[in-house]
Amino acid sequence: TDAVTATRTEASVDQLRAVEIGYGAPFEINFSGKLNHGDSLSLVTSGRAHLQLEPGLRRLELNELSLENELSLADLPKVRSTLNLSGTYFADQLKLNQIALTVPGGRLEGSLVFADLSTAPALAGKWSALLNPRKVLEAVGAASALPTGDALQSFRLASDFSASGKELQLTGIEGTLDDAAFNGTATFTAGVVPEVRFELDVGVLDLSALSATDSTPADVAASTTPIADRELIPVALLRSLNADGRVRIAGLRSADLEAANLDLAVILREARLTATFAAEAYGGTVDWQAKVNASSAGLNVSSRLDAHAGGIDVAALAATQWITGSLTLDSGLTSQGSMLSEILASIDGSSHFDITDGTLDVTPLKLATDAADALRGQPSGVADWPDQLNFSSLSGAHVFADGTTKDQVLHFALETLYGRASGGFDLLSDTVEYDVYVVLENKPDSQFKVDASMTGIRWPLACHGSLLNPIELCRPDGAGLRRMVSDIAKKEITGKTRDSLLEALPEDIKGKARDVLESLFR
Repeated sequence: TDAVTATRTEASVDQLRAVEIGYGAPFEINFSGKLNHGDSLSLVTSGRAHLQLEPGLRRLELNELSLENELSLADLPKVRSTLNLSGTYFADQLKLNQIALTVPGGRLEGSLVFADLSTAPALAGKWSALLNPRKVLEAVGAASALPTGDALQSFRLASDFSASGKELQLTGIEGTLDDAAFNGTATFTAGVVPEVRFELDVGVLDLSALSATDSTPADVAASTTPIADRELIPVALLRSLNADGRVRIAGLRSADLEAANLDLAVILREARLTATFAAEAYGGTVDWQAKVNASSAGLNVSSRLDAHAGGIDVAALAATQWITGSLTLDSGLTSQGSMLSEILASIDGSSHFDITDGTLDVTPLKLATDAADALRGQPSGVADWPDQLNFSSLSGAHVFADGTTKDQVLHFALETLYGRASGGFDLLSDTVEYDVYVVLENKPDSQFKVDASMTGIRWPLACHGSLLNPIELCRPDGAGLRRMVSDIAKKEITGKTRDSLLEALPEDIKGKARDVLESLFR
């Protein structure tokens, strides 16, 4: 009885029967018993075995030990299993030649040797598992966690293992998950701060069957729920473990992604983590390096992320058609804290991008020009543009000054227009507040023209609302449109005044006077 936790553990042997006990010849034992730990665990077991002993118990042979078990855990159905063992104890060494555990949905087998038990114990052996993950989850009452489709039908894993002192090694790891094969090695070293080292190579991993085939209204509603604050950086884990490992995956398929040659490496020492990743996806390549320092005795955590991408299909990446093209990206960001809210509030850095040979949905801009044309009473020419504007290059930069909710700045330019956006977004409340302006220019090689009075004028757009579909948020800003029309009128008036003054000047000074007048009316 544990008075502190108010729990009681009770074990009993209900039956024990042995026939012809003695030395030098095998004899049979039958037994049954049970173990109860409060209301959380109950184990009922029965079995039989053949033993052979030598005088002084110098040698013990265990043959055909067979156990039938029924395990009950709180809130879970009963699980029945069988365990078979055979082995020998002799000269300070225990050999288990056969270990076989049968559970619903599969079987685990192995053999092991315990050497030098009284001096420097060492362990070596082999083990393997062949399971149907679906049947295992169903047996423990977790069928609701199963994905739709035919995934998770087969899991096989085998390796050699050895242990001595504080180190456990797994070598020759081989296995399959459905049709994906993998192999590798792993080492675990115990200590004040335990250490894990691993190498794992995986074939093509097909997760497409893990995604639900239908989207119910409940699914849609769940997808629009604002993100909850949570810990993104596991500080306790970083401070309690050292690690050095690498995972390579030949291919990865899911309902939304197809990637190849994925390579993930981690080095964790003294709560300082360096993680690198590279892959081929969305028609291009992506790689990043993340550094996290959680070594401070306090709660401060600092992070840096450097990311690069080349040849990425923007439409496939963003799952949208409002912008298409091939993306090149270079980004460097820093943040403080481990919670999502802390990271969002402190993120700082910039990203530079270039999208080539693409299209841009300019419907919001056309709405603004339509409103301006109606106020001015004359066309600008933008209404004749297609809704999807083709471009050869769209380049720009984005800057986080101090968090995501404000003071962000985005610059962008393509052959016909350039623009600037400022504001922020809040992932936790699913809101965006951006003010955008676009400036149109007539260029000799531009495929679309606008009225000269409209060039150099800021076209205002307000992007306020939900993050789910930003392109539908951007609408003409009323106050901004009024200022824009005023600017256009001022430009037209100053242009006419300048032309009238130039006409009245002698021909020999018109060239110099034009520059002066343009500066005056700017």
